[in-house]
Amino acid sequence: MGKFTQKKRQNKQEGIGILSMKKLCEKHGGASHFEAVGNRFQASFILKSEVED
Repeated sequence: MGKFTQKKRQNKQEGIGILSMKKLCEKHGGASHFEAVGNRFQASFILKSEVED
């Protein structure tokens, strides 16, 4: 997957929202996926659930 960059930024970095969600998912043992579908942007997140019995 390529990087999704902000149009506003001149240095073509990923936006703060994408970076934040990637780090949050990694921190909690999950995963994130970002893709462009036509003219839409889709984001999916999976987080590990810690359930106590």
